[in-house]
Amino acid sequence: MSGRGGDGWDLPIFRPRMGRAPAWARPADGMTFKRSVAQMGIAVGRFRSGLTHFPARNARAGCAVRGASGLSRRCVVKARYMPMRAGGAKAARLHLAYIERDGVESDGSKGRLFDAEGEVKREVFGAPIEGEQRQFRVIIAPEDGEELDLRDYTRGLVDRMEKDLGRRLRWAAVCHHNTDNPHVHLVVRGVDVEGRDVRIDRSYISNSLRLRAQELATLELGPRSELEVKRQLTHEIPQERLTTIDRRLGELASPDRTIDLSAVVGARGLSRPHAVARLDVLEQLHVAERTSATS
Repeated sequence: MSGRGGDGWDLPIFRPRMGRAPAWARPADGMTFKRSVAQMGIAVGRFRSGLTHFPARNARAGCAVRGASGLSRRCVVKARYMPMRAGGAKAARLHLAYIERDGVESDGSKGRLFDAEGEVKREVFGAPIEGEQRQFRVIIAPEDGEELDLRDYTRGLVDRMEKDLGRRLRWAAVCHHNTDNPHVHLVVRGVDVEGRDVRIDRSYISNSLRLRAQELATLELGPRSELEVKRQLTHEIPQERLTTIDRRLGELASPDRTIDLSAVVGARGLSRPHAVARLDVLEQLHVAERTSATS
């Protein structure tokens, strides 16, 4: 995994093995590539416009979230499910101490735990709750975090999360400004304020929560300009991870995971120069295969 900042919240390097497209699937001109795994297809599905649907509201989660547009503010969300079996309570206390460590606030002071009402003491929030079987640890890193009031942003995001889940959560968070990417460490307890067990669908954590975070950041800061998007795409070209360009290319893929570059013309949020440059990098990383000459 590549690492940025002290908390290692960035996305993993994307290294699927390659397969070769059958002869009948190769277009007459342009560059094509094929992936032998469905990972790209899964990632693309998460970013298409329109509504992303989840099961009807129940104890886990149920909502329909509008997909991000090409100009939406971006946000990385990473979540971990932590069972509270033997040693879980001690690990939870250590985690709270870790996120409240010295030097993480914007003024260089010790981290301060907060919730919807204000600052909260660690021993109060971390007190044992009978019947708690799990906790959720979430890292939220909006791309433009330095331009946001991260506390207000986190409160707004959890409020939307509570509406999606249909319950009021026990939660607390700490903002970290000690890396190049200001971010938030959020802890959600496994029992809600009414004493009910909290379960969250994997699909909600891996997809919908990120879209909610992007939605809120875009509402707060406005959509990105076309110039910002072009600069971001240029920056992504050499990256050894799954990028926005890869997702855009994936949207153009045929069922056998092959892409003809002629399809890039008029594609949403992607220019031919960006596509060709990125495919060259993917070829060097051995995650893409050129099956015909570039036209």
